[in-house]
Amino acid sequence: MKFESIKPLLVLATLLFSVAYSLTPTAEAQKTNLFRCGGLVVKDRDPFRELQAKTKSEPIVTEHFTVWNPFSFPEDYVLRVSECAEYSWNTEVNQFGFRAPPDSMIDIVVLDLDIYGWLGVTFFIPVVNRIAIGIDNDIPWPSVNTTVAHEVFHAVQASYDFYEGLWIIEGTATYMMDEVYDYVNDYVGWANELLLDPDRSLTSLSYNSVLYWKYLSEHYGGVPVVRTILQETVASDGVDAVDKALQLYGTSYQTSFIEWTVANYLIGTYEFNGKTVTFYSDDAASRYSPARVNLPPDYAFAGTVIDMTGEVSYYATDYLDVRSTVGTLTISCVTPKTTDENPIKILLIRDSQVTEVEFLSHSTNFQVSNANNYDKIALIIHLYEGQSDLVHYEARITT
Repeated sequence: MKFESIKPLLVLATLLFSVAYSLTPTAEAQKTNLFRCGGLVVKDRDPFRELQAKTKSEPIVTEHFTVWNPFSFPEDYVLRVSECAEYSWNTEVNQFGFRAPPDSMIDIVVLDLDIYGWLGVTFFIPVVNRIAIGIDNDIPWPSVNTTVAHEVFHAVQASYDFYEGLWIIEGTATYMMDEVYDYVNDYVGWANELLLDPDRSLTSLSYNSVLYWKYLSEHYGGVPVVRTILQETVASDGVDAVDKALQLYGTSYQTSFIEWTVANYLIGTYEFNGKTVTFYSDDAASRYSPARVNLPPDYAFAGTVIDMTGEVSYYATDYLDVRSTVGTLTISCVTPKTTDENPIKILLIRDSQVTEVEFLSHSTNFQVSNANNYDKIALIIHLYEGQSDLVHYEARITT
C-alpha cells in the first residue's frame, strides 16, 4: 500500500477518533456551497458503536442498512436517509455493476458533523469488514440525497483499493453522486473551483477532479469506464491503474488527460476538426465556468514580437489566448523537458468552429495563416512528463 496516499486518511482518522466520545460542537463550522465529507477513513474499530448502544429509539432497518438516530433528530429526516441509502446501493451495485461493499449490513448514524464542516464520513474497519457511515443531521433536500450516495460509494470503494489517492477516491465519489441523483448537480461548485484555477496537478486534486471522471464517462462509454478503473486499482496504483484500464477503451491516461484539458477550455458544442463535438453534455454544463474565463488579458499581436513566460505544474495546464490583427504569425514554445510526451495544443477558434493543431515544442514552430480571421488562438500548455512538479516555459509570437 502507498503510505503517501493514506496520510490524509490517517490525519482524518486521528481527527475523528473523538467523535464517539464528544459530540457537542465546540465551534461553529464554516459552511460553504462546496460539498465536503470526511472521506473514506480506515480505522481499527467502529467509532459509532457506543452511540448505537445509547440510542433510545429503534433504528430503521432496510435490506442493507441500519440507520441509527441517537440524538432524536426528526424521524422523517432519518427515514429519508435510509431510503436514499438503499436507493444508492441499488443504483451503484445492482444497476451500475460495482462490487458490493464488504459489509452487507452497514450502520449509518445521523449526527451533528458541523464541527468538522462535513456532510458525511465513512469509516472502514478492514479487520472485521465493517463499515459505519455518519450523515449530518440537517442537510437540506435534495443535497441529503447526493451526500448519502457519495458516502455509499465510499463503502463500495472499500471493495477495491481503498488506499488510492483522493483524486480517485473523492473524485469518483463526487462523480457517482451525480450519476445516482443527476438532477441535483451538487458537484458543479467543485468543477468550477478547478476550472477557475486549472494549473494544479490532476493527481493532487480531490473532489475537484470530478470533471476528469465526467469527461471519461461521457467520451469513453459511461459508468463502465470508471468501474473498470476501480477494478484496475486492485492490482495497480494511481495513474498506472487509470492508464491500464483506459488501454481497454482504445486510449491512455496521457491522451485522455490532454483531451480533457481541451474540453475544459472549450465547454459546449463546436464544429471541432470538422465534426460536431460536445464537450460536457451534462444538464448542468451551462453552469460550468470554462477555463478560458479567468485567464489573464488576451495577448494582442500586431506584428511586434510577444514573449510569454510562465510555470506549469505536473499533470496541470496553462492556457494562453492570442488575438491577431496581422495575417500571419509564428508560434514557438520551449520547456526544459521537451519530449514527445509534452505536446503543445493550439486551438484556432472562429465562432463555434475550432481547428486543433498539435506540435512538439522542441522540434518545430507553428505558423498560422490568416491569423486575423480567427476570433482567438489558444495555446494549451500541459506538463505530462517531467522531472519536477513545476516547470518554467517560454512562448513567443512572431511574424
